[in-house]
Amino acid sequence: MTATDGSFSSNREAVQATVSTSGLSAGKHTVYVRARNNNGTYGPVSALFVTVGGSTTPTPTTYTGSVSSGTNSYQPGSAGFSYAGGTLKGNLTGPSGTDFDLYLQKLSGSTWSDVGASEGSTSTEAITYAAASGTYRWRVYGYSGSGSYTLTETK
Repeated sequence: MTATDGSFSSNREAVQATVSTSGLSAGKHTVYVRARNNNGTYGPVSALFVTVGGSTTPTPTTYTGSVSSGTNSYQPGSAGFSYAGGTLKGNLTGPSGTDFDLYLQKLSGSTWSDVGASEGSTSTEAITYAAASGTYRWRVYGYSGSGSYTLTETK
């Protein structure tokens, strides 16, 4: 950390720092900062968010699968995926004449809970969710009919 004016010479200083993000997963992270003066006295803790990722345009991931009436399919699998936090979007498309529903589930302990649901009368469903960090998975439920689907996820 360095003083932006070039030296630590007053009671209050503006600072800048470079923090390595290597080893961090893509997504939103919290950075905590606490100053200490020459006498060894610590100041208050401050926090800021840092988003780790390649570009500012979200990259979609496409999953495919199939369901029949009364069955579930999980994407990217039943174990889910770790997410650092931010907006999660899911868009489901299935065959015409069927009714598939889309759910976003979050793992809490050993229990999966629905945190988002789209239960329209067709197989075109969409969820946008402001997610905290955690483990998530998509659940596609075949309400009626059967067939293949495409789920596009954007993080």
